[in-house]
Amino acid sequence: MSTEIIRPNADSATGSSSDCWEKYPSATVSKFQCVDETTHNDLTDYLTNDTDPNGGYTCFSFPNPTSSRISKINSIKVYFCILTAGIDNSPDNVDYILPFVYIGSSRYSGTRRESKAAWTTYSETWTTNPKTGLAWTWTELDAILAGIGAVNDDEGNAERKCTQLYISIDYTAFSIPTVTSQAVSDILSTTATGNGNITATGGINATKRGVCWNTTGSPTVADDVFEESGDFGTGAFTADLTELSPGVKYYVKAYAINEAGTSYGAEVNFTTDKVAPTVTTQSPTDVLATTVTANGNITALGGENATVRGFQYGLTQVDTWDAHDDGSFSAGAYTKAITSNLVANTTYWIRAYATNSIGTSYGAWVQFQTAAVGTIPTGTKLDICSDYSGYTYQLQRSETDDGSAYTAYFVISTDLSNKSALAFYKRILDLHLYFNSVASGTATIEVKRDNEAVWQAVGSVALTGTADIIIKHLATRIYGKHFLFKISAANKFEFLGCLFQFVPGGMR
Repeated sequence: MSTEIIRPNADSATGSSSDCWEKYPSATVSKFQCVDETTHNDLTDYLTNDTDPNGGYTCFSFPNPTSSRISKINSIKVYFCILTAGIDNSPDNVDYILPFVYIGSSRYSGTRRESKAAWTTYSETWTTNPKTGLAWTWTELDAILAGIGAVNDDEGNAERKCTQLYISIDYTAFSIPTVTSQAVSDILSTTATGNGNITATGGINATKRGVCWNTTGSPTVADDVFEESGDFGTGAFTADLTELSPGVKYYVKAYAINEAGTSYGAEVNFTTDKVAPTVTTQSPTDVLATTVTANGNITALGGENATVRGFQYGLTQVDTWDAHDDGSFSAGAYTKAITSNLVANTTYWIRAYATNSIGTSYGAWVQFQTAAVGTIPTGTKLDICSDYSGYTYQLQRSETDDGSAYTAYFVISTDLSNKSALAFYKRILDLHLYFNSVASGTATIEVKRDNEAVWQAVGSVALTGTADIIIKHLATRIYGKHFLFKISAANKFEFLGCLFQFVPGGMR
């Protein structure tokens, strides 16, 4: 505990009887100067009253305390040193001095004390503010007044004297809390539980408590934190550590904050669990008839480098074949040339994968189709029979729909201008069709070969969807010399173009 003494620094009209207490022995000295002595004696100024048998009151102002406000006020004591001279010898003629404090507009008196024929020091203690009944605050002491009054039981004349009137403030300074850090628990790959304990408050409860952490050591509240606010006394607490990385060592401290400052517990550390890597599959590139470039990405290591990375592929979503590399691989994109088990013009499924000491993770299956074998003979032209706008091939674009559905169509010939001179057969393997998406509708694809009289259905294409362009692959597998393809749909539709894949089938 600590003590601060404040002494009067001015006279106060509040709570004073102006004509009862006089300055003595010098009229040039203010009343408050008569009672602010540090050592009393009869040779220096003192306050006196020798005219009014009933005494009266005098009150003084005090300077603001200068002690740190980060503290608890235990009590205040008003000290006063008094003497009564010239009192008569009547047994019932007892002279008393009454200490008081003035708070706001109210006076609160202490116990009256007998004024004797020798200098006597008394004190009156207030452990709480008598106006509020609560502990004192420093702000209340900034505005406090204090003084004395005189009372005589027999109204006898007496010369009352007072010196050394002052206030002693007893207070306990607050200190930062005492905190300990316990071992981290519930450790997983990306989360853990921090543990701390406030073992001493430092005199005032903490307003914040939590756990801070980093990966470099000596963490503070400037690093990652889990913090809660409130009114916290002593006791254990926990904190959620989140958004951690697998297989990483972290340094942790518990902490608590009160008005005096921030306190940390000792540093502890832990390492998160490792997990298998995280992998994604990208679309293959450089797709040819029997080779392709597979593309993957290790987006997270899981706590250590991968020892294997590669691809699984097959005709269905089953890991039929494998192509991989062994080594020590960090996060990032990677590729692998696939040169085995591929056949032209065939649909395959492929997925990326990566392995570390914990296990293997896989990307999603992605579909691709190998290219068809063959070339277009020199002189063979592609003719499209329809209205051409310069941007898209459109049918019935300007027609008005009267409420009844109508069918629009156009025909594509693979060899119209060379029809009579064509000298080879061919097998159409795949027909790639491109449309602008529309709000509704389905396009129907039909074929005629070698001057056949009847159109044969090949397939259909839904013209709706979220993509701007609708792409459809139709594996026709049709053999012949001459081909006509008819594309039709109800009402308007927009055709962008097509690609044929074929192989020569021999000369006639």
